Amino acid sequence: MISRRTQARTSISTWLWALVLLPTLPLMGFFGYSVHQYADERQRSMEARLVDQANDLANTAQSRLEQSLGALTAMSLSNAAQEDNIPRLYSASQRIQQASPAMAAISLVDRDEKLVFLSLSPMGTTLPVAQLDSVRETFKTGKPSLSKPFQSPVSSRKIAALNVPVIRDGQVVYVLRGILRVETLSNLINPQGLPPGWIAGIFDRDGITVARSLSPEIYVGKVAGPRLLNTIKTQDLSVQRGVTRDGIDTLTVMRPIGQWQWSVAVSVPMATINAPLRTELQRFGAFTVVFLMILAATVYRMNRLITGRLSEVVQDARQALSGQLRKIDSTGIRELDDLRYSLTRADIYRNVILEQVEQRTAELNRAQAQLAEFAQKLDDNIERERLRISREVHDQIGAIFTGVSMLVSGLPKGAMSEEQRSSVNQALDFGMATARRITAELRPPLLDHLGLAAAVEDMAKQVLVPASIEVRIEISDASRLSSRKAIGCYRIMQEAITNALRHSRCRRFEITGTAEDALYTFVIEDDGEGIKAASAAPGHFGMTGMQERARMMGGELQVTSQPGEGVRIRVTVPLDAATDE
Repeated sequence: MISRRTQARTSISTWLWALVLLPTLPLMGFFGYSVHQYADERQRSMEARLVDQANDLANTAQSRLEQSLGALTAMSLSNAAQEDNIPRLYSASQRIQQASPAMAAISLVDRDEKLVFLSLSPMGTTLPVAQLDSVRETFKTGKPSLSKPFQSPVSSRKIAALNVPVIRDGQVVYVLRGILRVETLSNLINPQGLPPGWIAGIFDRDGITVARSLSPEIYVGKVAGPRLLNTIKTQDLSVQRGVTRDGIDTLTVMRPIGQWQWSVAVSVPMATINAPLRTELQRFGAFTVVFLMILAATVYRMNRLITGRLSEVVQDARQALSGQLRKIDSTGIRELDDLRYSLTRADIYRNVILEQVEQRTAELNRAQAQLAEFAQKLDDNIERERLRISREVHDQIGAIFTGVSMLVSGLPKGAMSEEQRSSVNQALDFGMATARRITAELRPPLLDHLGLAAAVEDMAKQVLVPASIEVRIEISDASRLSSRKAIGCYRIMQEAITNALRHSRCRRFEITGTAEDALYTFVIEDDGEGIKAASAAPGHFGMTGMQERARMMGGELQVTSQPGEGVRIRVTVPLDAATDE
């Protein structure tokens, strides 16, 4: 006797619907997650653009102010200023003002806070002196200062003043004032120079608006909003969410303008950030609706076809069991009609697939080889450009500073005071040191003249010794490396030294290198905190860059690290036969 257990039964239609619709749910979830990731990525990208825009505006504003400062400083050190030759100084101010489009005028104020002259007015013209607070500050400190924006006493324009002291015998006897038009500063943040919808402004140390890209006629001279005012006072450089005085919800970042206690703030409306997201959501919604409609129609049609054919097979089976044998026609479904044939042909299908896989693998290998060749050429071009710029900085700028130093040393003894001569010599020494530092950062001279070992040892001592980190460098046989590989090894060690200084908190740092047979091996070790999990997160490209550079040289880079046990990096690079000989 055959027993039959009673259990719930489900039709083939239900299984077909479940088979198609259930995988669709994760797909919809994936689409939704992708949109969310797109939104996050866009905001991060927008924040990066926001920071870059703020940095560019701050650097441009600083450059403009330093140009004006340089012209005024040159006037303050001139013979006319030191000899108290006011008519000659007045003529010089007119020439400099005409040659400096950033300055609307130049004036001279004495210790009695009276106007000696104004380059736009005849000598002897009596005019009031505005914004005396900044003038008094320069008289008191003997340092340049910037005023708040104020109304010009001779016109309806708003201006700001750059104050430079005229020092004689160690005393500030006059203050030279470079008058800056507010609209000139506004040109730095012209709306045409910003992405659509963005807002930029320049503010002094008290949060007073000096220039603004949107509605400057309303807000110049007024205090910034509370949140931005707090950001300016605390010098918070992070990207922040806030609301402008126009009531616009924005992301804002602030950057200081050099040492002038002025700041640039750039904001992007949240509506600008979210507009593409809304468009993507609308597209996603429309796509989802169309996709589900097409899917439902397809499943319905497939369901009717398959259930109909299965019903025919079931009916034929019942007839066969009942003894009513008849010729069974094809169902039109390959899986039912050609199952045995498909199984016998499985080996052919496998070979076809393997052939396709081999073809795709070969294409991928060719593409990777082309990318590696392009990366190597790009790296070579970068190094050549670094070398060219380094030589230009060394030859041109170094020669200029040397010539100026010779001119200064050749001046008669009474041409300038000892304090002025000392200040000029200090400025020249600082400029020459800066030129040497830039040259070394672009392409260390030791690498070309004394080799890899000397260059790495000098770099490590320059960077790590000031941080009280014990350094040991033992690199031998480096001359067996080709020039290209020596540069590549130097860049890897440079990145490792930078990481040790920034992240490891180590007390000891070692690099050893030697050639063994056809390989050159160097090991980098420190006793720091080790590599944390965050170092492997997206956006941390230091270790990845080191690995890629080793791979481009035909070598490999291995990293061994445990939290609290330091880092050990082992790099092996094959030696070139020609270079070795």
